[in-house]
Amino acid sequence: MSVLFIAEINDITDPVAYAEYGRLAQPIIRAHGGRYLVRGGAPRAILGDWAPTRLIVIEFDSEAQARACFESPEYLAIAPLRERATRSHATLVDPYDGE
Repeated sequence: MSVLFIAEINDITDPVAYAEYGRLAQPIIRAHGGRYLVRGGAPRAILGDWAPTRLIVIEFDSEAQARACFESPEYLAIAPLRERATRSHATLVDPYDGE
């Protein structure tokens, strides 16, 4: 069963480092089978006051595949760029199965 990785990116304090992270993360995510569904955009709140700066949604074929990506040595080597440049949160969720 596929899984969605959803990240909320806020307070981008170092846009240069964050851009470098994004450039380096894309091929790692794609190499692990990740497919970007949402990458950035300009989120606009319609319910409540949730106002992330950026949203990232990536689909993987399985949770194991997603975890392998974000626990890989390649990803862990670049994660400090994101950690230093932003305040962010991420989660894995199951997609709607039609039931």
